[in-house]
Amino acid sequence: MAMTKPNIISDPKIMVGQPVIEGTRITVSLILRELARGSSVDDIILSFPHLTRESVKAAIDFARESIEDIRAYPSVSKAV
Repeated sequence: MAMTKPNIISDPKIMVGQPVIEGTRITVSLILRELARGSSVDDIILSFPHLTRESVKAAIDFARESIEDIRAYPSVSKAV
């Protein structure tokens, strides 16, 4: 049985259009925030039973793809 990749959707009627895991109100930013706080994928799945490993990975991939082409360079200021 093949697994399909969970979709990330953005719908103005769901969480004011923030990207969410399809079929949930769980935002990509919530998943990233939990990971940044040190939660493991298992911790996140336990806290949010509607999520799967694949949906957490989809959120990470979505975030990576969203910033992949953005280039940010620090400004160089000269001390006076």
